[in-house]
Amino acid sequence: LTTLATTAGGHRTTEGIFTTMCSWQNPLGQTVAQSQLQNYQYRCLPRILDERGYHTAFFQGTLKNTSGTGAFAQLLGFRHSYGKEDVSEHRFPHNSWGLHDPDLYNFTLKKLKQMPTPFLVGINTNSTHASELPPGISPHFNGEDAETTYINTLHFADAALKEFIQAVEKDPAFNNTLFVLVADHAGPSPGGSNLNKYLVPFLIYAPGLVEPQQLELVSSQRDIAPTLLTLLQIKEKPPFSGQSLLTPG
Repeated sequence: LTTLATTAGGHRTTEGIFTTMCSWQNPLGQTVAQSQLQNYQYRCLPRILDERGYHTAFFQGTLKNTSGTGAFAQLLGFRHSYGKEDVSEHRFPHNSWGLHDPDLYNFTLKKLKQMPTPFLVGINTNSTHASELPPGISPHFNGEDAETTYINTLHFADAALKEFIQAVEKDPAFNNTLFVLVADHAGPSPGGSNLNKYLVPFLIYAPGLVEPQQLELVSSQRDIAPTLLTLLQIKEKPPFSGQSLLTPG
C-alpha cells in the first residue's frame, strides 16, 4: 500500500521518528527532541502497543544515541534501544557512520528470535548515509561519477532489505509480520517547491492483510501510526493529528 506522495516531519532522524510514531508535527525548522517539548506526555504508538503486551525495541546502525536518537525513541515508548556499539559480530567494516545494513538486519533478526511476540521494532538503517560500498561488494551499475556511486549504494541497501524481509517471512515464528517502509527524513532537494523538499518514500507491506494499491492522495508520516492502529484493530483514538489511510474521511 502506498500513496501518490508522502511528506516527512522534518530533515532529521528524531523529527521523523516523532512524526511517524506520535502523529504530530515538529515545530517548523526545529525538532521536539532535546528540547523542553519532549517532556510533554505524548501518546505515541510504541507506548500504546507496550501497554497491550507488545515487546518494543529500536535499532540503528549508528551509535544508539547519535543526536540523542536512542534515548528519544525510548522516551516515546520503546523499551529497548540498540546501536552499533551493541553489535560484536559484523561481516563488513563500518562506513563513516557505522554498520552496513546487512549487519544491522542480522543483529535485529537475532534479537527478534529472543523477543516474545507480538512486537514492534523500529530499524533506522545506515548504509545510504554515505556513498560507500563495503569492501568485496561489486557495483551493480557502471560508472564512477557521484550519482552512479550513490545509486550503487541504494541498490546495495535495497538488496539487504529484501533479504531481511525474506528471512522474516520464512520463519514461522514471525507469521503475520507487518512491514512499514518509510524514510525517517527528507534528503537534500535540488530545488522545486517546498513540497519536493519534504517528500519521502513510503509503503506498507502486509500480504493477506493489505491489498496492494496506490491511494490517490498525498499522505504524511503523521498518518502512519493511526493507519497501524486500524490494521491492528486497536480501537483507541489517541490525540493524533494524522488519520488512518484505511478509514474514509
